[in-house]
Amino acid sequence: MLKSVLEQSFQNWELIILDDGSNDNTQEVVKSFDDPRITYFYFIKHSGAGDKRNEGIRRAKSKYITFLDSDDEALPDWLEKINKKILEKYSLISCGYERIQVNKTKNIVLPQYMGDFDIRINFKSGTLCIDKKVLQGIGGFDPSLASGLNTDLILRVLPYILTNKLSYIYINEALVRVHEHSKNRIRNNNQAVLFGTLVLLDKHNLWFKRNPQEYKDYLGVAGAGLAKEGNFKKSRNFFIKAFKIKPGFKPGLKIILTSIPFLGKKIWKNE
Repeated sequence: MLKSVLEQSFQNWELIILDDGSNDNTQEVVKSFDDPRITYFYFIKHSGAGDKRNEGIRRAKSKYITFLDSDDEALPDWLEKINKKILEKYSLISCGYERIQVNKTKNIVLPQYMGDFDIRINFKSGTLCIDKKVLQGIGGFDPSLASGLNTDLILRVLPYILTNKLSYIYINEALVRVHEHSKNRIRNNNQAVLFGTLVLLDKHNLWFKRNPQEYKDYLGVAGAGLAKEGNFKKSRNFFIKAFKIKPGFKPGLKIILTSIPFLGKKIWKNE
């Protein structure tokens, strides 16, 4: 990540690195670059990505903010193309990304509509640049979330942008590379995913009800998470809600499996 930022064609940037209690050699690597535009902060207490990103927003001197995860990388003209849109007074800028999967398969993901919002958007690492005033206006990230952090943010950013009649635009090309990992700590943490999904369903209930496909998908994630925790009764209720939105063989089968706990335990134990 660091190398790709240093190699940007646009050089008027600041990089704030917030180390959430890691025990690797991050500090030594950062110091080796010896660049005054880079500031590094180490926190002994682990408080999660949301809290650290909010800290970054508070410390940022720049008027526009984007986030780039440590194992992802930006293409050389990433900031140059985003800055052109900043100069045109856009408050929200989104771009595409190149997704590199675990098996090294690559594909381009361009900004797309999110439910009924008439805005093309991506919110993976480095694909979103936002006016700092907008982030402050919505209260930043929800620090209680480990999973669903970006989804929650964008579901608050977009209404704020539209309500305040702020300008937005998307760049229809990939400007960052996002690496997916089989050992992603959050994605493989069922309790974190379940908690985040339940919070999103409750917090953004009206949006989900306006967007049945997304609602069905998240109900399914919640149902599966509850089944993995052994709460088959509550899990079945979520699968029933998903089935009512769009009946089908798979959601129907999940309702049956959660009605027979010993079968459900075998199925979700292996997922």
